[in-house]
Amino acid sequence: MTGIPTHHGPLEGYRILDLTDEKGWLAGKVLADLGAEVILVESPGGNPARYRRIYGSNAAALRQAQGGAYWLAFNTGKRSVTLDLSKPGGKKSFLSLAGTADAIIESFSPGWLEAQELSYETLSRANPGLVLTSITPFGQSGPYKSFQASDLISMAMGGLMHVTGDPDRRPLRIGLPQSYLHAGLHAAIGTLIALHARERLGVGQWVDVSIHESVVRCLTHDLPMWEFGHDLMQRCGPGHYFGKLPYREIWPCADGAVAFRIVGGVGGKRISYLVDWMRREGMAGALDNVDWDRANLADLTPAEMESWDRSFLAFFQRHTRAELYAEAQAIGLPLCPVNTVPEVMVEPQLMFRQFWAFLEHPERRASIPYPGVPYHFSGGNVSVSRRAPQVGQDTQSVLEEAAQRRPPRTAPSRPAGTSSTAALAGLKVLDLTHQLTGPLITKYLADFGATVVKLESTTRPDLTRVSQPFQGGKPGINLSGSFVNYNTNKLSLGLDLKRPEARPIVEKLVKWADVFVENLGPGAAAKLGLDYGAVSRLHPDIIMLSTTAQGQGGPSSLAPGYGWNLNGLCGFTDVVGWPDRPPVSPHVAYTDVVAPGYGVVALLAALDHRRPDAHRDEGQYIDLSQLEAGLSFLAPTLLDYAINGETPRLQGNRSPDHAPHNVYPCRGQDPSASSGHGRSKTLGTEWCAIAVSNQEEWQALVKTMGGPEWSLQERFQSLEGRKENEDELDALISAWTVQYEPRELMLRLQAAGVPAGMVQTAADLWSEDPQLQHRQYLVSQPHKAMGRCTFQGWPVKLSLTPVRPGTAPCLGEHTEYVCKEILGLSDEELADLLAKGVVETG
Repeated sequence: MTGIPTHHGPLEGYRILDLTDEKGWLAGKVLADLGAEVILVESPGGNPARYRRIYGSNAAALRQAQGGAYWLAFNTGKRSVTLDLSKPGGKKSFLSLAGTADAIIESFSPGWLEAQELSYETLSRANPGLVLTSITPFGQSGPYKSFQASDLISMAMGGLMHVTGDPDRRPLRIGLPQSYLHAGLHAAIGTLIALHARERLGVGQWVDVSIHESVVRCLTHDLPMWEFGHDLMQRCGPGHYFGKLPYREIWPCADGAVAFRIVGGVGGKRISYLVDWMRREGMAGALDNVDWDRANLADLTPAEMESWDRSFLAFFQRHTRAELYAEAQAIGLPLCPVNTVPEVMVEPQLMFRQFWAFLEHPERRASIPYPGVPYHFSGGNVSVSRRAPQVGQDTQSVLEEAAQRRPPRTAPSRPAGTSSTAALAGLKVLDLTHQLTGPLITKYLADFGATVVKLESTTRPDLTRVSQPFQGGKPGINLSGSFVNYNTNKLSLGLDLKRPEARPIVEKLVKWADVFVENLGPGAAAKLGLDYGAVSRLHPDIIMLSTTAQGQGGPSSLAPGYGWNLNGLCGFTDVVGWPDRPPVSPHVAYTDVVAPGYGVVALLAALDHRRPDAHRDEGQYIDLSQLEAGLSFLAPTLLDYAINGETPRLQGNRSPDHAPHNVYPCRGQDPSASSGHGRSKTLGTEWCAIAVSNQEEWQALVKTMGGPEWSLQERFQSLEGRKENEDELDALISAWTVQYEPRELMLRLQAAGVPAGMVQTAADLWSEDPQLQHRQYLVSQPHKAMGRCTFQGWPVKLSLTPVRPGTAPCLGEHTEYVCKEILGLSDEELADLLAKGVVETG
């Protein structure tokens, strides 16, 4: 390939140098899909991570193909050059490239670049506008900065493993590595925020991304549950806990399974429609007389719960997934099929939305369906454009171009020591979102300095305002720990959108805003007169983002969806579990923690597209599908099936390139363990993850264990031998680890050079994690109604424009400020609106 590839996306004109391994590949891919020129800088022979396996693919075949499914999935749209950064010639060529780049993304260990005389200070002196984004397991500073980690270690220490899996077995990670993808997405966001700030500051900055914090960020509900009720969420197999009882989430049916949750109260009406259907077939049983509008699941006894469970289970097993899904859509019930990977590939909704990008693989004489981008831009040109490059295929052309390319654009330069300001200062955002995905998108913007006005009312509040946990255990619209976790630094305008008098206020806010974000469901914004057509007539260059479960159009677009049932529709339940048991779900509503990152990336790219120096004063409508966002994190598995016909294999915590690779029992009592939850006491109830990838680490583990006689046996001397005897290996290591407390064991192994990490609970993260404390990830701030609350930050630290600490609003807390200071209403006009109940204060 010669010449600069053409892809006229919103980030056209940016040059990004990608020095990452699998810890950061997604960052560059996301930017390339949006039109940036992304150049992989690989060592001679290629990045060794090209050959990482997923389910034990043939290593020789991977080398012949110059990469496996993980490589192919997350390196589309990039170019490749090979340079040896340890040699003067390679270093000189790299510095020449760096002088033409807008950003560098790297994932070396802290201090590696400095050792090569390529520190941020050196690079920024040569190119003051350069943004350097560094992705590491624990960040650039702190007591754990030099710890060795893998995906298993990161998932364990980040808290997700503690709550994933069956209660009577070891905690589980998601079978396909995920922690790197979360970090990569945050790295793309951090890079774009720094480039946005550069337009005003005139200089680049250093972006520090922690994989550890990227995993902790996924625990949207767990940390508030601990803070406000000292309740630890627990492993529940294919279900979830509500109060003290486990509730099924994956239900067998006539031809597979469906994802469905029993709910009462606000969601009870939809359940009542399902029970009406069951009643017509004579199968309502114990559900016949339940008042679903008033049902409180926290008050159920185990016997009642088991009775309800039997009734639903018998009914579902009588019907196919298609029958249940069709009726669920008709009655607005959040229920959807649990798909396998082959079924995902033919999902009609994805076909309708043209999600798959067909890329040529000449060696196979075929076009291969790749997962596409999860958003549609009204301006187009956002796509997966080219397959991952061959090793060094662009070296000559890229180096020749470097001599002719102009330095990256910057604003009129201010001194490098300029005092920091908020990165997104001046950005104005209108927020009509609720629950989780939408609020997290606008929270990201608000925490980095945007002015975000959240529209809400007591007649139609954000549902998280009325969701547990509550301060003091007492429900209250301003007392929800969940709400405050998703809505920091926002201004709350109490406004009843159903009142005609609200229309002029909304129109003024639309004209004021740069960005409008909503997640009301397909067609709901139009009913309020706030679809993109209406909004753009008021403000032609506004950027509007709508995020829904499955996108704005298609045969299943109106199906109600939440992160927990999209887990099944995406196919995540096909990769989490033990080979001898049915699969389980990721603990969290997984797409709800993936989609927000894509939403933020899309908005920042659209904002850049209309920057003043680009002379493109045009608005943009972005349609973000949470289903498609989730599938992007399963891309290697989907590709492995598309290319090789390989379907996922449930493998517990096993890895084809590591042994041992598991979590091991330790001394001590997990505070969440209690009778009645099926907790195994035979192996201990606290855990430590160990991941050995090479002989050096194996010998270090053996030495730390005291050189037991069994470790000297021939069958344990090679990776292949350890893999063949992995069950026995795990049992032998478990007999040793159970002597130690998990933190003690982690520190002992890390000191010896063995990647290890304790399986942390929300309680551990809250008060016992010195790395989070050092990096001030959790920040205590006063709240008007709740006293002091602790808020999660972001895994991204910017050297000049950090996250601003802040609290979440009470409903209507900023009504007067927004009406008078932003909209310019008089005291008399505000008083009239208050008297009529159009607006409310809190």
